[in-house]
Amino acid sequence: MGLLLKEGIDINLIKSAFLAFSVIGFLITLINIIPIFKKRLPNYTLQLAGLIGNTSFLGIPIALALLPSTTINFTIGFDLGTTLFAWIFGPFFLQEKSNINNIPNIKGLFNALINSPASRGIIGVFLAYLFQIDKILGNYLWIPARIVIALAIIIVGTRLGIITNQNERILDLNEEIKFSIFFKVIYSSLYYFFSM
Repeated sequence: MGLLLKEGIDINLIKSAFLAFSVIGFLITLINIIPIFKKRLPNYTLQLAGLIGNTSFLGIPIALALLPSTTINFTIGFDLGTTLFAWIFGPFFLQEKSNINNIPNIKGLFNALINSPASRGIIGVFLAYLFQIDKILGNYLWIPARIVIALAIIIVGTRLGIITNQNERILDLNEEIKFSIFFKVIYSSLYYFFSM
């Protein structure tokens, strides 16, 4: 919320969030229709892992460090879109197989939307704009946001250090996980290329 208030809401953020949400929904449908993809990514866990990245801990800090400030709204929008999709449809996709054929009810989807951290952040930002305290609140929340971003970079760096110290096991993954990672790299690259 602090980063969102500091950068402000613009059309790029809204387009990026809508595009991320829509593309993930389209690709999940496509994966489950095309047999070769369904064979490689047989369950929703691998599909969601290949489509939804942890942009809060890695993408946003890297974007802040490397990209001009004018492009940060694309990254925030992508994070909002993926977070909303994960919180709205993730519980439905990841539930027990015995209940998977149930059509998600509107009340359940609405509750998931309201309980999403992204939704709460957006509501907070709109309230700040409504009461015209967005600049003041943005300046105060920017300090903890920078601390969280710094801690996220430390956590990711520590985790990557642990992984690289396990040289013999670094690529010892099953084929489905390798394909999910490969899919994530290709999808994310194409998304950022076409959205900017």
